[in-house]
Amino acid sequence: MVDIFDEIREEVKEERWLDLWKKYQNYVYGFMAICVALTALDSFWKRHQASKNLEASEKYTSALHSIGAKNMKTALGVLEEIPLQNKGAYKDLSRFLVAALLQDESDDEGAREVYRSIVNDTAGDDNYRNLALLRLAYAGFDSEDPKGLLKSLSKLTKDSSPWRFSALELTALLEMKLGNYAAAKTALTKLLDSAKDYKEAPAFVVFRAESLLRSLENQQGEASK
Repeated sequence: MVDIFDEIREEVKEERWLDLWKKYQNYVYGFMAICVALTALDSFWKRHQASKNLEASEKYTSALHSIGAKNMKTALGVLEEIPLQNKGAYKDLSRFLVAALLQDESDDEGAREVYRSIVNDTAGDDNYRNLALLRLAYAGFDSEDPKGLLKSLSKLTKDSSPWRFSALELTALLEMKLGNYAAAKTALTKLLDSAKDYKEAPAFVVFRAESLLRSLENQQGEASK
């Protein structure tokens, strides 16, 4: 009798599972179909991105060859296409190269416009945006308001910024332009103190900062005589 009851219980369990399966099988199949579709879509997207990056790489290399051949117009044309078709690193690299070429052609305003486009690109990489902000300040050194440039550079002088050394050097130069020599010395001193704890600090920036600080101290020493 025990065996019969056990069999009945097992049959009841099976019937319940069958009922549940009949009730929910469409949801299960639907979920499985979604998973397969998402996997296929992810694979397609990765192949698509790889293809786009390869295309951008080839165009960037082509532009470099055109620059080497002194064919700047062709190079600019190719480089300006890349940001329209690619959202990866080549988008920013091409814009930086365009800005550099414009500066070489003495089109400083055009170069600043390109740097502004990178700074204002909220979807871009923060490191590239901050570098563009630094380059924008350098490009506008002779033509833009020093106080405005100092304000924009302030976040780049923080210890967490990878661009702090160049930003501090430029801050010192802008302060000198405004006649704020004490503030310039403060910026240079901060640069040199930070370089002591950071072995990868740009040697040429450190050398210039040391030279500039000595020059400021000598000027102050002569003025106090």
